[in-house]
Amino acid sequence: MKIELDKLAGRESNFIKKFEPEEISLDDEDVRINKPVEIECVIKRSEARVNLRGRIKAGVKVPCDRCLIDVDVDIDNEFDVDFVSGSIYDAANALELNEDDLNLSVLDTDAVDVEEFAREQLYLALPSHIICKTDCLGLCDKCRANRNIKNCECDKTEIDPRWAGLKDLLK
Repeated sequence: MKIELDKLAGRESNFIKKFEPEEISLDDEDVRINKPVEIECVIKRSEARVNLRGRIKAGVKVPCDRCLIDVDVDIDNEFDVDFVSGSIYDAANALELNEDDLNLSVLDTDAVDVEEFAREQLYLALPSHIICKTDCLGLCDKCRANRNIKNCECDKTEIDPRWAGLKDLLK
């Protein structure tokens, strides 16, 4: 679905869209959508820019960074993004990015692809570090067993090879 910018009625419009989990495909096989994706926003159009300000809600399943067990993550994130057409934005003249340019997206066409926009906002809303519980023990470095489930019998004493020569002095 696309929002055609030239067909926006007036200068401001409300937009609500709900995608079922199977309607949006993510490029990352580890991140899976498991709850409907809801986008509510206000679209404001000026002569040169289009602003989308609103909220995205969804649920995703992501592996824990320590033990790789799937974790359900609820996303409820606000966004404020400006779009400008490629003909107006001249990257060759933009020698330095301003803080305002960080929320600026350049459009190739006169339409915003809502599915692509939702996908981008989902990735931006994901936490950078995801763990299943605060005391997650992770995987064993040697046998790859999940230490939250089973205690492995691997030798945990590892000597830094740079100091290994000092061990011989103790003999």
